[in-house]
Amino acid sequence: MKKFIKIAAIAGVLLGRVGFAAEYTPESYMNEGMKFEKRAQYYQAARYYFQALQRASNGTQRGNAYAHLSNALIAQGLPQAASYFFLKAVASGDDRTIRLALNGTQNLVDNLGGTLFKKYALKYTKEDQYPQDQRDYYLYFLAQDHLQSQRPNDVIR
Repeated sequence: MKKFIKIAAIAGVLLGRVGFAAEYTPESYMNEGMKFEKRAQYYQAARYYFQALQRASNGTQRGNAYAHLSNALIAQGLPQAASYFFLKAVASGDDRTIRLALNGTQNLVDNLGGTLFKKYALKYTKEDQYPQDQRDYYLYFLAQDHLQSQRPNDVIR
């Protein structure tokens, strides 16, 4: 009988923890992720951002989670994994989300090449959304597009 009570108590504690974890909101997961990111624990932060993404109920929450997840994976040294989330964030259409995601442009292009990102950069972003130190990547994509479209005069500003 005592053994049964102990097992029931342990099960109650475990179920209570599962119930508590299920009550987290996307914002709670984002806040936890930011705490880990501030401590340079980027992989842990990415895990929380992914949970926020899974529980997101609208496009703004999803876009924000995509951008933070991308930046955390880049900081962890996983640009291949970050590329999917980066592209989803850029394609979200939300200006704040795009600006946040574009902080990882340099690392992604330098590690993975620009071919994949050029289409998204030209379709979904504007020059003023890029951080000053990464604006050259957008201008490079734009110049490349003008040259390939037989418009060399548009390359020169």
